[in-house]
Amino acid sequence: MRYLIAEANYGGRVTDAMDRRLVNVYITQLFCEQAISPQTEFNLAPQLSDSPYIIPNDADLASAKLAIKTFPQLDNALAFGQHANADIASQIEDSSTLLDTIVSLQPKVIDAGGESKEQKILRICHLMQEEVPPSFDAAAVRRGMGPRADPEPMKTVLYQEVDRYNILLLTLHQTLKASELGVQGLVIVTPELEEIIEAVLEFKVPRAWSTCYPSLKPLTPWMRDLVIPPLLLLKKVSI
Repeated sequence: MRYLIAEANYGGRVTDAMDRRLVNVYITQLFCEQAISPQTEFNLAPQLSDSPYIIPNDADLASAKLAIKTFPQLDNALAFGQHANADIASQIEDSSTLLDTIVSLQPKVIDAGGESKEQKILRICHLMQEEVPPSFDAAAVRRGMGPRADPEPMKTVLYQEVDRYNILLLTLHQTLKASELGVQGLVIVTPELEEIIEAVLEFKVPRAWSTCYPSLKPLTPWMRDLVIPPLLLLKKVSI
């Protein structure tokens, strides 16, 4: 059982060596001789003062099912050796998922004479394309920074930032243009492009755009922040 769960079913999906080690530690603590000993009741979470996670001694199938039903519906993070703050992170993630689901179920209808969904997408994409700055000329940046007396580590970091933002800016330009063409029926709308269109309609940052830097802001303030780093980089390289 230890090998089947820790190495095959779950461990086979774990790539980090330390995570695999942690999984094996958990399994070794739970799957042990004391857990199946008929002489003692085994506490699955001894770190809890009044632990409800008890395996009854020498219980039949009906008694074991009854014991499982007495387990709490909401587990204490301490029962798994985690800090209480783990509950906060889990609740935030569950709340975000719930709210996203509610928003996605809202009817997307318009009043008579109002702006259609396609018109709205075209308008937003056109405005965003005007706001997104052009990508950097990486070769020109290196030519301009090469002769300068700045420390080499600073130059390296600058080059890396330019490359990162070039990827993001290029992605923005390409996906916004593709969204316009997709709405007009001129290109095929892929699942990734459909996800971007839906996120833009809900004023959320698409996942495809959130690879450069983390942010919890909605789309409008995220776009305002997007323009600041390229301006700072241009000021730094002075080209």
